[in-house]
Amino acid sequence: MAGIRAAHPVRAGTAAAPAAFSGPPYTVGATITPASTVPEAEEHIAVDPSNFNNLVAMISDFSIFRAGFKFNASKLAVSTNNGTSWSEAFVPLNAAKFPVTADNHVWQANSHPVVAIDKLGNVFLANLYLQVNSAGNVTNDGYYVCVAKMSTGPKFTKAGCKAVRTTLTHSPNLEDKEWIAVDNSTAATSGNVYAVWTHFTATSDMIFFSRSTNHGVSWSPAIQISPVPPLKMVQCRVHR
Repeated sequence: MAGIRAAHPVRAGTAAAPAAFSGPPYTVGATITPASTVPEAEEHIAVDPSNFNNLVAMISDFSIFRAGFKFNASKLAVSTNNGTSWSEAFVPLNAAKFPVTADNHVWQANSHPVVAIDKLGNVFLANLYLQVNSAGNVTNDGYYVCVAKMSTGPKFTKAGCKAVRTTLTHSPNLEDKEWIAVDNSTAATSGNVYAVWTHFTATSDMIFFSRSTNHGVSWSPAIQISPVPPLKMVQCRVHR
């Protein structure tokens, strides 16, 4: 085929040449641990587009023992000095250390944390909120996004954790594998926040999409954007 050439065969035992990089050299500093509790998983980090010294990380933390289980609760870690030091806090919890949301619902766990920051200094924490039965099995869940200003710490409150899509009672349908992205372009859509996730039913699964045009105060009704199942994982980003 025109424009395509076959690769030269490589003989066994032949070492490949090291890759060459151009540009100024860089160094890797010491490893820093942003959080003080264990075990942890599902970490994600975002950089403030208006101040690269500001970093916000999200972690799924399993250190809190409650209701007979070590359910995971999402924790955020914040650095304002380019990762040299960090402060940490959980998403809003009630007195019994269960996650709570703006609709006054109490959940047993969080999962799949993702973080994004817009150029106005809004920090968005995307999480699954999970309800479980006495055996620890999920019965219903919701996709929520908590919003706070970077200038406040950021300090997140229950009132700032709004549902993208949620089910507050037992249901065979579940939300999962969520992701979030913000529009930091100079286009007319600048400031929009986009949410995607996998919606599971008893017999199928599909990718859903929702948008916020008011910095996470409210979200548009979910629409299906995948053609046919099975499609289980999704991420999104804004091209500028």
